Amino acid sequence: MSDLIPRLSFSELDPQLAELLRPKVERLNYLGEFFQCTGHQPRALISFYSLTEDLKDALPDNITELVALTVAAKMRNSYERVQHERLALKLGFGEKWVREVLAL
Repeated sequence: MSDLIPRLSFSELDPQLAELLRPKVERLNYLGEFFQCTGHQPRALISFYSLTEDLKDALPDNITELVALTVAAKMRNSYERVQHERLALKLGFGEKWVREVLAL
């Protein structure tokens, strides 16, 4: 993410957004950089977060990770890309699969 974007702390988030993210933040014990940056647009982030959670419920893991890795790579968000690379490997997709997705 660009250094030009001020990072928000959890306490600075819109109350509705903070409530939505609370379980994830409590589980991970931190607010990820993506959320720190995009929290400036709470309605958009709430929509995006809802979309990603709905994708997880509606689609098989390989399609969900295909979307997440593709978006992270295209947005040059190294942090999210690495997180989803690790998750894809944990889910058993393998390094070759990850490389092929990132090459799209």
